[in-house]
Amino acid sequence: ENVSQSRYGPMPPKQASQQAKPLLKAMDYKKANLSIVVTEVGGRKDNYLLAMADLPREVSFAFNPYSDDLASKMASAQKNGREVLLNLMFEPSNFPISDTGPLTIQSYLDESQKAMKIQETFSKAGGFPFKGVLSNSDEILTHNFENLTPVLKILKNKEYFFGYYRKPVNANLENDVKPLAHIVTGK
Repeated sequence: ENVSQSRYGPMPPKQASQQAKPLLKAMDYKKANLSIVVTEVGGRKDNYLLAMADLPREVSFAFNPYSDDLASKMASAQKNGREVLLNLMFEPSNFPISDTGPLTIQSYLDESQKAMKIQETFSKAGGFPFKGVLSNSDEILTHNFENLTPVLKILKNKEYFFGYYRKPVNANLENDVKPLAHIVTGK
C-alpha cells in the first residue's frame, strides 16, 4: 500500500492517475547537444507529406511562414511528435538578388518596424504554439548583433528559442547528415 506520512498524519494512497510523472533529464550544457531540423517545411505539400512519413520523429521541422494552411501543417507535425519551429525571414546578404518576400525583416528597419514584421510572421501561424524561430546564417541581421538585438529582445519576451543554421557548402548534405541521424535516432 502506498501510504506516506506528512506532518498532518498519514496521507491516502495516490491513485494511478495521480502518480508523479518522471522528470525529464535536465539539459547538460557542458556536453554537446545535437538537433536535426528540416527547414523551410510546408512549401510543397508532397514534400511535406514525404518528410512526415519518412523522417524519424526526432527530426524537428521549421516551417516556411509562406506555406498555405500553415497552422494545420504545424499542428499535424506536433501531433506526429515533432518539435515545431517557424522560419523568420531576414534580409539575405545578397539582397536584392535574393528576396525572401514581404515578411522579410530588413536591416534598415527601425525597432518598431522589425517588431511589426515579426508579429506579421507569427500571425501567419494562426496562434499555433511553436517552440521558437530559425533563420539562415547568411543574412545581414545575423552578422550584426546591433541590428539583431531588437529581434532577440522580442523573442526573449515571448520565451521563444532562436537558432540559425548554415547553408550547406556541398551538394552531398544527405550523406553528411545520415550518420548524425543514425547516432541520434539509432535508425
